[in-house]
Amino acid sequence: FRNEADGLVTLTDVQLTNNTLGTDTAGNIRGVGGGFYNNGGYVTLNGDSKITGNYAEDGGGFYSDTGGSLVTITGTAGNPIELNDNKARVRGGAFRTTSSTVVNLLYVDVNSNEAEIQRGGGFYNDGGQVLGEQVRINDNVTGTAGRNGDEQGGGFWVDGSGTVSLKQSEISSNFAY
Repeated sequence: FRNEADGLVTLTDVQLTNNTLGTDTAGNIRGVGGGFYNNGGYVTLNGDSKITGNYAEDGGGFYSDTGGSLVTITGTAGNPIELNDNKARVRGGAFRTTSSTVVNLLYVDVNSNEAEIQRGGGFYNDGGQVLGEQVRINDNVTGTAGRNGDEQGGGFWVDGSGTVSLKQSEISSNFAY
């Protein structure tokens, strides 16, 4: 799924599952946003929605790029939105955001995701603003490719001028090799 420049997308009760982006001549996954790519638009994800089992170079499940993007992901106490079991070859197993993107999370689970080479097994925030409440970031890993050196932020990585504010949330059992 792709949203460009000031596009407005609302997804309710949607499953974005098992999407894989193409490979280069060496067989490496290329491209960003295995489940969803947002470039300067507005995205709302709610209801019984899941982003699971996707694979990309960066942002295995979701990639939001370009300043001015606004992403709102809202579940409920009994039915959180799931960003689980996604994989990025490089950064942001479940989610990668850049360039002053604003991400609002309420009742969201970010579990069992993987960044094979570098940072942010669950979430990689490079210059964005992440605001969350009742967010669980658990059992994510980074560095499974065994490069030794860049493997940081098993659950969450914040880079550049990025900011994060989480309330009543849990970050547990994440691992960087």
